[in-house]
Amino acid sequence: VKIKLGRQWMNKIDGLCKNFDGNQTNDCTVASGSDITTQPNKGTLLGDSYQVFDPEEPMCKSSLVDDLPNQCKDDKTLEEAKVACELVVDHEGPFADCVKRMSRGFLQNFLEDCNV
Repeated sequence: VKIKLGRQWMNKIDGLCKNFDGNQTNDCTVASGSDITTQPNKGTLLGDSYQVFDPEEPMCKSSLVDDLPNQCKDDKTLEEAKVACELVVDHEGPFADCVKRMSRGFLQNFLEDCNV
């Protein structure tokens, strides 16, 4: 699921979308506030921490499943991804004609999404 919120919602939400404070380093915390950055199955742990018990839906229970593997585990891969993302929005790069017609905000959002 991808949810896109405007900046007017920054620091005004909490839950699966975390607090939307612009700081991605605090996004791996469960509902209780515990950091799960180093835990396996982060996605499942995060989702389960916000699960509400519903006696009418007994099938809704924790289902610890392996998260998808992170393809950008090492610093080298992350750096390569960053270089590729920046190349796309470079005003002198191969997409310059297109980039020049885009707003600064759009390009910034693209970079943020691309680097995730």
